[in-house]
Amino acid sequence: SLYASDKNAILVAARISGFGSAYETRVNCPACGASGPYTFDLNECRPYYGDESLEISDDGSFTIKLPVTDVEARIKILNSKEEAFLTQLAENKAKKKMPETMLTDQLKAIIVSLNGQTERSTINKFVDIMPARDSRFLRKEYTKAAPGVEMKNDFKCSSCGHEQEVDIPLTADFFWSNR
Repeated sequence: SLYASDKNAILVAARISGFGSAYETRVNCPACGASGPYTFDLNECRPYYGDESLEISDDGSFTIKLPVTDVEARIKILNSKEEAFLTQLAENKAKKKMPETMLTDQLKAIIVSLNGQTERSTINKFVDIMPARDSRFLRKEYTKAAPGVEMKNDFKCSSCGHEQEVDIPLTADFFWSNR
């Protein structure tokens, strides 16, 4: 029932506690493509508590107004159990060679109500015909609201000297350090 952000924070803290904050792995330079070893400092990863301008209710949901349909959508952040269900659903559909519907399945899971209507069939029908701009807006607001761990560090390529903030890659080295 933990949120993915909580699990990620625990994972990073456990990694730091067990092996230290220096995370050594291989990285491909985004500019020149050269691959080489690089050490990230996991202490530089910061928690993100979600967009503080959103009014989150006691049940963890919040309301947004969709730009095209002008529908008031109440949405929630998914917990790990709900995310695992969506992953399993996608895998089952793939095994049965059914069309991929991961995006609409996620939207159906995060929407709690539409203009106060909480009936699942109403929500599901709306998601199936939702304009793309509303869908994109809803996903963007969900991402802004979802807490997490910012897994980013500064990177400097030893081959070309390119500098950029990059996402820290989670490879086997993260879990099985040489230390």
